[in-house]
Amino acid sequence: MIKSHPFFQSIDWDAIYRKVIKPPFIPKVKSDQDTRYIDTEFTNCTPTDSYNAGDSLDNHENPYTGFSYNVDQLKNEI
Repeated sequence: MIKSHPFFQSIDWDAIYRKVIKPPFIPKVKSDQDTRYIDTEFTNCTPTDSYNAGDSLDNHENPYTGFSYNVDQLKNEI
């Protein structure tokens, strides 16, 4: 487990969970889209979908094969 690694030995995880430790740095952002603290190595990347049909899952590996959602059917069952 990551928390048991010697590097994190001095961290009081319970205090972090309870939010009683003051963060060492609080970024001052202007909006939800403010990315000034994110390295341009990442913000300049072209976003790609994590899954494209045929890339990594085929019909045998895809757990959603045959799955359907019908809101009208759901309303009738309630």
